[in-house]
Amino acid sequence: MAVFFKESIKGPLIRLMAAMCSGVLLTLAYPQADLWWIAWFAFLPLLFAVRNKSWSAAFGLGFLTGLIHNIGLVYWVDGVMRQYGGIPWYASFPLLFLLAVYLSVYMGLFAAFTRKGPVRPLRSLFFAPALWVCLEYARTYLITGFPWGLLGHTQYQNLEIIQIADLTGAYGVSALIILVNYGLYLLGASLYSGTLFGPTLSRTRGMLAILLTGMIVGGAYYYGVLRLDQVKQSCKNAEAIEVAVIQGNIDQNIKWNPAYQEHTVDTYVRLTKSAVSPKTELAIWPESAMPFYFSATEPFLTARVLNEAREDNLYLLTGSMSFERTEKDPIFYNSAFLIGQNGKVLGKYDKAHLVPWGEYVPLKKYMPFINNLVEQVSDFSPGRKGEALPANGVNLGVLICYEIIFPSLARHQVLDGANLLVTITNDAWFGRSSAPYQHFSTAVFRAVENRRAVARAANTGVSGFIDPTGKILAATNLFVEDTRTTSLPLLKTGTLYTELGDLFAFICMGLVIILMFAGPKTK
Repeated sequence: MAVFFKESIKGPLIRLMAAMCSGVLLTLAYPQADLWWIAWFAFLPLLFAVRNKSWSAAFGLGFLTGLIHNIGLVYWVDGVMRQYGGIPWYASFPLLFLLAVYLSVYMGLFAAFTRKGPVRPLRSLFFAPALWVCLEYARTYLITGFPWGLLGHTQYQNLEIIQIADLTGAYGVSALIILVNYGLYLLGASLYSGTLFGPTLSRTRGMLAILLTGMIVGGAYYYGVLRLDQVKQSCKNAEAIEVAVIQGNIDQNIKWNPAYQEHTVDTYVRLTKSAVSPKTELAIWPESAMPFYFSATEPFLTARVLNEAREDNLYLLTGSMSFERTEKDPIFYNSAFLIGQNGKVLGKYDKAHLVPWGEYVPLKKYMPFINNLVEQVSDFSPGRKGEALPANGVNLGVLICYEIIFPSLARHQVLDGANLLVTITNDAWFGRSSAPYQHFSTAVFRAVENRRAVARAANTGVSGFIDPTGKILAATNLFVEDTRTTSLPLLKTGTLYTELGDLFAFICMGLVIILMFAGPKTK
């Protein structure tokens, strides 16, 4: 890595400052700062910084941008490891740094492969967004995947623009942002008269690039306006269900203390009774709301939960641990139980995508010593993805905790018949950092991609509702007892994204290959 930074600092210090500036600007576009509009020009300093630099120097500058951005984006990982993993600061920060290093490699690759864009500006105008999508797609799936904070997620409040996600997924929104950044970059290169960042691009090509950019973004915006009207009308005509989400705000430090189990159940029962009405059909409690093995241990507390569903005549979804007995060792799951109006368990969903080092230890068989690095690590097994839970005409597509950040998991739920997406989580681990808000924002894209309403119940927040257009209907504050109740539409029609998945990402892969290897080579 040292060679990249050695190459990067050759030349004016302004290049380093520009790369660092992009990292800061990009972070400000995400929650909690929520300055989403900054994303549309945040890459400009970096693009000028890497222009006409060597491959290694451009990679180093891009890596620097990514390092500053990713430390600013996922800084909360350090607090989680120290407070709940029992890892001292001198070990937790290096682990955070390693995660940021890994994520920054993608930014470095983007910078390295786009450093000579103005040599063939119109080709690079399409190459840059396609390359970015390929890198985001790789980050979604490589090494168990970590699609947290994709570029498109910055626009979760920009409803007109994010409607294209029902065609392209969140990747399409990311591509638009890169397109605008690159179009502005080419325009700037055509107007620039100095020598610091290389020769001036012809103004004709610069104007043509920004014109093409404007036409594409304008088309996406127009599509968004049309789709918003269409989906809103579909929501008005659709069947609906009244749903309540319950935020118990149970302190993580006492959550697993057996002495507080009854208090926890009392809290959720009390809040549910205060939130529901005779019209309420479904109540949702968060991930691991029941701090015991529901329906397997603690029969008195289990009965209280079952009775709550019966007394208020509603369906109740609650998170809890579960296990299956086998001839050898029992198999443990992070689960969600669906209880019917008759007070009987109707079904169970087991979390399919587990958090490495949070819910299982990777390569534990080969590296048993890794257990000593963390505390409170549960050894869960994955369930089967895409298993919707039926509840009298309502099919619940359940996503537990960070499963919501993986678009394929929500898609598989909808393909299995889900007409309402439900995400339950315990974000108490994140404290009062920006992580709960970042986590919540990703649910907006699952709603738009599949045109399904989303109900979210979180132990300490953010809990709330999102309609099929991606509009946030309600959102709670952090670390307070709270409830929200609303009527959600049950759309049944699919989307291109639901049917074909990440086709857009595969098209971008093909485009990158074509543009890299077709036509005359550039020096």
